[in-house]
Amino acid sequence: MKTRIHSRLTPLGWFTCVGGGLLLTTAFLLDHAYAVLLGCMLFGACIFSLLLGRRQLHRIESRWLIPAAPHAGQYNTIGAEFNSDKASAPFSLLAYEPRSEQSQIVSSVPGSQIDQSRITWPIFFPQRGHIALPPLQIASTLPFGLINSRCEHSSIARLIVLPAI
Repeated sequence: MKTRIHSRLTPLGWFTCVGGGLLLTTAFLLDHAYAVLLGCMLFGACIFSLLLGRRQLHRIESRWLIPAAPHAGQYNTIGAEFNSDKASAPFSLLAYEPRSEQSQIVSSVPGSQIDQSRITWPIFFPQRGHIALPPLQIASTLPFGLINSRCEHSSIARLIVLPAI
């Protein structure tokens, strides 16, 4: 499954890019090129962060772990399974929350050397019926915290929530 990665600058990334641009303009004011070199290094850090963060997210595959018989009006345990061909850096897992009807951070996943890992969390379904859970999202701000990269990594999960017991 080909994933589309969305990247944007964090506040620190904006500060770094603006600072790098200002340092590059000192080439016209100063005789020394140290500030220009520093400005180029700041822009290089932003580009390196963008490329490495996107590459890291391509390595991870995930899928929903759906409970057998979820009931409305009570907490159920739901989860996600991750597979990676190489070591993965720490990332955040965002999943759909039925009460707020938005994706929220459900777990921070530490980096690991493990090929397969599972994460579970409690979820509350307020209503019964057919529910489609949107794809899991993985977000990372590594390596320098300058770029926030996010992508969807699973397919839509469909389940039927049974009436309350």
